[in-house]
Amino acid sequence: KFFSYYNIFLILKYFETFSDAFKIYPVLIHHKKLVCFQEMLPVENLICQCANNLDIETFSLQHALSVYSKKGPFESRFPICSYINLVSKNILCWGEHNKKIYQKHSKANLHIVGKASLPKIEHREKGITFIFENKEFKNTNNKLLELSMNFKANNIPISRWFKPSSPLNKSGIIREGPLREVVIGCNSTFVIELAFLGFKVFVIENSNLSRYIPSELIIHDNNLIIKKQLLQNYPSNIWKKFILCTGNESKAKYMSILGLISHKT
Repeated sequence: KFFSYYNIFLILKYFETFSDAFKIYPVLIHHKKLVCFQEMLPVENLICQCANNLDIETFSLQHALSVYSKKGPFESRFPICSYINLVSKNILCWGEHNKKIYQKHSKANLHIVGKASLPKIEHREKGITFIFENKEFKNTNNKLLELSMNFKANNIPISRWFKPSSPLNKSGIIREGPLREVVIGCNSTFVIELAFLGFKVFVIENSNLSRYIPSELIIHDNNLIIKKQLLQNYPSNIWKKFILCTGNESKAKYMSILGLISHKT
């Protein structure tokens, strides 16, 4: 398979990565610390390995929630890729949940810093917003589309927020409708962010999150009607294990760990 399209692509990516690393290296050697975005790009991983060999402190900032399943379809298993190639000596994670996952895949020092920033959303309309996944996740997106149509048939106001280039997005508008007080999604990090911001978030039954949240927050085909009592007593605190804090508190933790301020928070 050496002359396959896929292998040639890998070879070109390999040389591109080395080319970028050579450009970064002269700058790298003048610094004592390196922070990567969870080494999501090959050049980040390579330059981080270089930094480790130069005894430069390396930090990896969590990129996404990336809750994975060991079994099931590809879309459930693929998020493990966010964990298996890390080479940083320190990992900055959003909350206790991801810290436990990193412990399985890395010997790095783990620090919980929360999330640097989230938008302030004041206006929320009644109804449900459906958060769709990447276009490759056909089964999940079709399920979300089916559910949205069922809720709409029950005269419940809905919005559909798609990823760019989604084949289900017939109108070409990524955000069909406003952000509503109830949110239904699957594995998207955005779903967790909205839950942390106080939205009433539910996930469909094939979500990787379904193992870590109360069963009443999981939408099945036979429980389409979300009870008003549950909305009034929604367990918002459960999401803090995924994102500990945000804003200035998170930035203070981040700066303290990097040694940019003298006191610890």
